[in-house]
Amino acid sequence: MATMKPTRADIEVRQTIVDQMPRLRAIAYRLTRNHAQAEDVLHNAFVLAMARSHQFAPGTNCRAWVSRILVNSFYNDVRRSKLHGEILSQMPQDQTADANQMAHVEFNECRSAIRELPAPQRQMLQMAILEGNRYEKVAQRSGIAIGTVKSRLFRARAKLRDLLADPRRNMRAPLLSGAR
Repeated sequence: MATMKPTRADIEVRQTIVDQMPRLRAIAYRLTRNHAQAEDVLHNAFVLAMARSHQFAPGTNCRAWVSRILVNSFYNDVRRSKLHGEILSQMPQDQTADANQMAHVEFNECRSAIRELPAPQRQMLQMAILEGNRYEKVAQRSGIAIGTVKSRLFRARAKLRDLLADPRRNMRAPLLSGAR
């Protein structure tokens, strides 16, 4: 069986995947809260992304594509119970909720905190972080200077950190403060 020579697009996608490794490592750690498991999840996602680099649709967001592969790889591992028993056994007894239930709680807390942001900060967060746009594109779409975009994002992130770490707001504050 003859192997096909990778195209220029495949090489560019693979380089982008490699460039995203530090960001992906941080995401994997946030998902697992364990360095060894994070490395395993990262390795699995890396292998999958490299093997499927030819499936990447040019013109779409490669960062989002490879991040989705990582997150899906993690949840597939949990579903297959490869990590499920280890994750639950390492959690304190009062936090042994199902992984999907915990993710749902975290999602709802984040969504609630985002709703509390002032509209301009919420809009910048939506366009830059959630939609994955570059700051330049956000500035262009909003009709404001790039410095204003960065400033609003900085303030939005700081406010979210404060909101999510407030012990009166949620019951997971000890997890948030110990994660950094």
